[in-house]
Amino acid sequence: MRLHHLLIRNFRGIRELDWAVDGSFLCLVGPGDSTKTTILEAISCVLSPRWSLAFTDVDFYGADTSVSIRLTPHRPTLRV
Repeated sequence: MRLHHLLIRNFRGIRELDWAVDGSFLCLVGPGDSTKTTILEAISCVLSPRWSLAFTDVDFYGADTSVSIRLTPHRPTLRV
């Protein structure tokens, strides 16, 4: 499976990431605590064959459980 787009909202250290993934080879580079692992965990979640994933308070951005986590492997379509 190839990932072409990734939308992350309110997941761990990422408030919002809307990423159009292009290319066949990607490398995440950055200093520690720059959310590289969080992006990889989000990819793991959206490609997981399981429907029910368990999240804890610390998985929510700022530990704010009043705002839903959203992990989407495709660009949402707009309905008119």
